[in-house]
Amino acid sequence: MILPKFSYNDGSAVNFTPAIAPKGKYAQDALDATRHDSITSSGKKQSVVENIANLQELNFPFVPDSDISSWNRFFAWALGGGQFDYYPDSTSGTKETMTLEDTNWTPAFTVIGYYTFKFRMRKVV
Repeated sequence: MILPKFSYNDGSAVNFTPAIAPKGKYAQDALDATRHDSITSSGKKQSVVENIANLQELNFPFVPDSDISSWNRFFAWALGGGQFDYYPDSTSGTKETMTLEDTNWTPAFTVIGYYTFKFRMRKVV
């Protein structure tokens, strides 16, 4: 099973590999544009693009109790705007520096001993 890894420094270096992999990963990053459109009364359109960001969403449908404290520490860091390195495969050296796109984290009960949540990450340019 291919597991991701999250590395960050919240005062001490942390490397966290979840016990269970995310499900339903997308084949390609989502794109999110910050764009301002202006349409004249005659119907002509002008667009000003500030940025097109690469976003990734991870869905963790079964997170064991044993991982919740590590996730809590991660989200305490990431929700404050902290950058982290995301390794899609913890055994490879390939990583992307990310920030959390979401502004909250609410793990929901799934079954006894397991929780679920998903979140979106923005690739740092």
